[in-house]
Amino acid sequence: MKRVLQPRFLLIALLLCAIFFAYPDSALTKAEELSSSANDAITVEIVDDNDSPENPPDNTPENTPPLNNDQEPELNLNITENPVKKPTSPEEYRERRSQLIERRKERANQNIDAAFSATESTEEVIEIWTAEDLYNVRYNLSGHYIQMADIDLSEYENWEPICTEPNPFTGSYDFHGYIVANLTINRPDTDHVGLFGYTSGDSERVRLDNARLVDVDIVGGYFVGALVGEGYYTTIDMSFSSGKIVGEGAIGGLVGYVWDAECEEAGVTNSYSTCSVTATNDNDGTGGLIGLNGLNVVNCYAIGAVNGSDYCGGLIGTDAFGIQPGSYYNSQTSGQFDADKGTPKTTLEMGMQETYIDWDFENIWGIDPNENDGYPYLRAGGKVISKDLLGLRPFCGYNGLVNLSTGNFIQQNTDIAIPLPGPGLRFTRFYNSQDDYTGPLGKGWTHNYNVHLAVNPDGSIAVSYADGHVYVFTLDGSDYSPPPGCYEELALGPDDGYTLTFKDHSAYIFNASGQLESITDQNGNSLEFTYSSDLLTTVNDPGSGQTLSLDYDSENHLTEITDLMSRSVAYGYTDGNLTTVQDLNGGLTQYGYDAHGLTTITLPEGNTVLTNSYDDSSRVLEQSDALTNSWQYAYSDSQTTITGPENDVTGYGYDDHFCGISVTDPQGAETVYGYDQNYNCTSIIDAYENEQTFAYDDRGNLTSATNVFGTTEYEYDSNDNLITITDPEEKETSFTFDSNHNLTSITDPDDAVTSFTYYADGQIHTRTNPETDAGTGTVTYTYDDGFPDTITDPLGNTTTLSYDLAGRLLSITNDLGKTTAYSYDDAGNLLSVTDPLQNSINLEYNGNNQIIAFTDANQNVTTYGYDDNNNLINVTDALNQTTAYAYDSNNRLASVTDARNNTTTYGYDSNGRLTAITDALGHTISYDYDDVGNITQITNALQNPVYSYEYDPVTYLMESVKDALNNTNTLQYDTMGRLTQHTNPLQHSSQFDYDNVNRHNQTTDAIQGVASQGFDALGARINLTDSNNNERDYSFDLLGRLTSRSTATGTVEYAYNEIGQLSTFTNGRDQNRTWQYDDAGRPISMTDPDGTITYTYDGNGNLLTVTDTQGTITRQYDALNRVTS
Repeated sequence: MKRVLQPRFLLIALLLCAIFFAYPDSALTKAEELSSSANDAITVEIVDDNDSPENPPDNTPENTPPLNNDQEPELNLNITENPVKKPTSPEEYRERRSQLIERRKERANQNIDAAFSATESTEEVIEIWTAEDLYNVRYNLSGHYIQMADIDLSEYENWEPICTEPNPFTGSYDFHGYIVANLTINRPDTDHVGLFGYTSGDSERVRLDNARLVDVDIVGGYFVGALVGEGYYTTIDMSFSSGKIVGEGAIGGLVGYVWDAECEEAGVTNSYSTCSVTATNDNDGTGGLIGLNGLNVVNCYAIGAVNGSDYCGGLIGTDAFGIQPGSYYNSQTSGQFDADKGTPKTTLEMGMQETYIDWDFENIWGIDPNENDGYPYLRAGGKVISKDLLGLRPFCGYNGLVNLSTGNFIQQNTDIAIPLPGPGLRFTRFYNSQDDYTGPLGKGWTHNYNVHLAVNPDGSIAVSYADGHVYVFTLDGSDYSPPPGCYEELALGPDDGYTLTFKDHSAYIFNASGQLESITDQNGNSLEFTYSSDLLTTVNDPGSGQTLSLDYDSENHLTEITDLMSRSVAYGYTDGNLTTVQDLNGGLTQYGYDAHGLTTITLPEGNTVLTNSYDDSSRVLEQSDALTNSWQYAYSDSQTTITGPENDVTGYGYDDHFCGISVTDPQGAETVYGYDQNYNCTSIIDAYENEQTFAYDDRGNLTSATNVFGTTEYEYDSNDNLITITDPEEKETSFTFDSNHNLTSITDPDDAVTSFTYYADGQIHTRTNPETDAGTGTVTYTYDDGFPDTITDPLGNTTTLSYDLAGRLLSITNDLGKTTAYSYDDAGNLLSVTDPLQNSINLEYNGNNQIIAFTDANQNVTTYGYDDNNNLINVTDALNQTTAYAYDSNNRLASVTDARNNTTTYGYDSNGRLTAITDALGHTISYDYDDVGNITQITNALQNPVYSYEYDPVTYLMESVKDALNNTNTLQYDTMGRLTQHTNPLQHSSQFDYDNVNRHNQTTDAIQGVASQGFDALGARINLTDSNNNERDYSFDLLGRLTSRSTATGTVEYAYNEIGQLSTFTNGRDQNRTWQYDDAGRPISMTDPDGTITYTYDGNGNLLTVTDTQGTITRQYDALNRVTS
C-alpha cells in the first residue's frame, strides 16, 4: 500500500506562524490558503471500493466485517504544483480568509451530500445496545443514536474507525453516560483514527455527548484521538477518555483535530482526558485533550503524560484560534508547561474545587477525594452517590438488600470460613450495583481481603473497605483526619506503608503500594497476605498454620480458593462479569447482569430467587422473587417509596447526607430519626410523637440514652472500653479490661463479680463466677490449634472436644469417657450425629443446602420440600402423611393443610402483622393493632371481643386487659418499666418489688399478705417466704444445681454424677432413691427402698420396657414414635 502524508496536515506548521504576524487573522489566512491550494491540486481515486457504504455487508455474525482487517483502499494521488501568491496587506488577509471559509463550507456540504447519497438518513433515534450495534453505525452515518448500555469492545481486537474523511459521520451520538470499554486500534499507517475517524457537520453540528471511553489503546498515523480523529463543525460535551494514544501528529487524549470556520461556538465543553499521549515524529501537535485545536474549549482538563518533541501541550498541542476559558491541565503529570493553551496546575491544585473557576459543581461536575482519584468527575444526573455510601451503611435504611437512600443493591456471600483465634479465615464477597470498581471478582464485586488504599493528588488517602465503601482520610500536617462518622485512625507505618487502626484495636497494615499486608487483632493474632504480580495469592494464619490459596486466570480474575483440607470454591466469568460460583459442595450459583448491574441470582437448584431492574444511576427500580412477586422502588430528591406485591406502600425519607430520617408505614404511621454531624442517630420520634434521644462522645461511643423511663448513662476509658453503665435509678454495672482490652471482670449493682483470664492469643482461659454459699466456681478452658480442646467445670469434671481443620465439631467426650460423634459435608452441613451407643441420625440436603430428608436411628425417614422462594411447602412423615404449607406474595405463612386435608389459614395487614387465624371449620380469631403495633383486641369466631387491651400512650406498656365479660385487670409500672401493681376485676391489688439487679423479690397482696424471695449471686433462688410466713431454703452446688430444699418439716437432698445427671435423691426420712444411666444418658434403672425398676429403649430413645418386681410392661411405637401398644 502506498502511503502519502495527508496535505491538510501541512496546516499544523503554518498555524504556528500566527505569533509572528501583526494581525491575528493573517496566520489563519496563510494556513487556509496553502491548505486549500494544496487540496485543489489533488485528485483522489479510490482503487478498491469493496467497502463502499452503498453496499454494506450482511450483518449476520458469519458475515460481520473482519475485526483485524488493517487493509485500506489504495490511493492514487496526482499532485501538481500550484504556487500561491502571498497576501500583501491585512485587508487582503481578511478577504482571503473569507474566501477560504466559504470554500470550506462548500467542501463540507459536498461531503455531507455524498454521505447522504451513500446512506439512508433518518430522524428516528436509533438505540445502541451492543458492540455490533455500535459497529453498524458506519452503515448509516447521518443517523441519530443513543447508547442504552455499557459496551465492551475487547472482542474487536483492531477496531476499524466508524467513518473516514471521504464519508464522514454527520449525525449525532449520545453515549447517554454509558461506557465504551477496551477500544483497541493498531493502525500506525492510517490517518483519522479513533472510535469515529472523521465527523463533519454543516447547518446542524455533529454532536458527540456524554461519552465514557475507558481503557482505550490506540495507535494511528495523523489525526488520532480516543473519541474522534478529526471533527469539523462538531460539538463534544460531557465526555472523557482514559488509556493511551500513540500517533504521528495531531493527536489528543480525546480528539486529534477539531475545528470549524467561524470559531463562534464552543467545540469541546465539560470534558476531560486521563490518557497518555505520545507522538512518534516531529510533526507533533500533541495534546493531553486535543492535538490540533481550532475551536473554543470550555471547562475542560487533562492530566495524562504528553510525550513529543515539538508543539506539545498538557491540554492542547497546537492552538490556532481557539480559546480555553476555565480549562486546565496537570503540569506535573503531563510534563508540560505552557500557559497559552490552558492553565497549568499542580497535582494538589487539580484536586481542589476552588481551582475550577465558574465550573458547575451542582449539576455537571463533582469533586470528591475518593472519586476519580480526587480529580473532578462528571455527574450522571441526579445526586451523585459517593463511594462512602456503598456497602452496609448503618445510617441508611434497607429493604432486604436495597439501600433505600441510594437505591444501591448490595449482595453479601461468605464462601468459606474457618473460626480461628483473632481475625480467622473467612472469605466474603460483596457486590454493589453502584460501584464502578472492577477487581479480581469482576465489576461491582470485591471481597474482605481486597481492602486497599491509594494516595490522592492532594495527599489524602482513599481506603477501600471490605464491603466496597471508601473513606478518604485528609492530610492535616503530618496526620490524617478521618471523614465524619469514621472512627478509624490512619497513620504512617513501617517501610513507607500505612496502619489503619479500628476502635476494637484491630489493625490493617498496608505496604507502600497500598496493598493489605496483614491484619492483627488486639491480642497480636494476625493474618498475613502474599502477592504475586500484584495479585493476592495466599492468606496465612501463622498461629494455626492454616491458609487460603487463591488462583487467577490470564485476565487476573480470581478463579479458585482452596483451604488446607483441599476444599475449594471456584469462580467463572463471562465478559468480565462474575457469572458462576461453585460452592464447597459443588453447587453452582449463577449471576446475570445488564449494563446497570446484577440482575439475577440463580441458586444451584435452578431457582432464580432474585431479579433486579435498574435506572440509569444503577438504582433498583424493581425487585422480584422466584415466584414473580415484585417490589417497586420510586425515587425523588429526598424520598424513596416501596410498593410491595400487595400494593402496600412504604415511604422512606432521607436528608442531604443520605441518612434515613423517616419511615412511613403502609398504614400512614411515621417514625422520624435525627442524626448528628457524624451520622450517629440522636433521636427517634414515633407515631405518637414520643421521643428517645441519644448522645455520643467524640469517638462515636454512646454516652446516654433517654426515654420516658429516664436516662441510662455509659462511660468509657481512653481506649474506648465500656467501663460503667448507670441505669435511671443510678444503679451501676462496671467492667474492667486487661492491657489487650480483653474483658476481665463484670461487677453488678450488688457487687457480685464475674472474672475472666485469657491466654496470650486472647482465648478465654478461666471464667470465675461470683461467690455463693457453695464457694467460688471456676471453669477452665484449653485449646488445640485454636479450637476448644477441654472444658473443666468447677467440680473438676472435664469434657473433651475435637475439631477438624475447618473448625467443625467432630466429637464430644464426657467425663465418663462416652463420646458423641458428628459428621459434615464440605459446606459444613451436619450429616450425622452418633451417640455413644452407635445410634445415629442422618440428614440429607439439596443443592441449596436445605434439609430434604431426616432419618432417625430406627431408619424412619421424614422428607421436606420447598418452593422456588426456598419456603418450606411440605413435610412428609415416615408414614407418608404430608403436611402442606402455602405462603402469600410477601412469603408469609398463609395456610397449613394437614394430612387429613384440614386447612388453617392466616391473614395479615399491610404492615405484616397477623390479623386472622381461620381453622378448618371456618372459625376465625382476629387481631387488631394500634399505630405502634400493640395488640388492642382479640375477637373470637362469634365476632365477640375476647380480650381488649389498652396501653399507656407514652410508655406503650399495657395498662388494662378486659375480657369478654368486661372484667378488667389494670397494671402499673415503675420508671424502669417493671410491673409494680396489678389490680384484678374485684379491685384487689398486688404490689411487686425488685432488688438491685431487677429480680422480683417481693409481692404484697391486699388479701393474702406478703411473699418474698431471695437470690444468690448467680441468680438462683435460695429462700422463699410465702404469705403465711412459711419458709423454704434452697442450696446449690458450684454448677448451680439444686442440692437441698429445706422446710419446717425437713430437708431433701440431691446428688449428681460426673456428667450432671441426678444420681441420688434423699427424702426427709433419709430414704434414698438412686438412678443408673446408659452411655447415651438415658436412665436404665431406679432403686428405692421398694426395689429396683429397669428400663430399655429403642434407637430413638423411646421407652420399650419397664420392669419391676411385679413384672414387665412392654410398649411398641409406629414410625412417628407414637405408642401403638
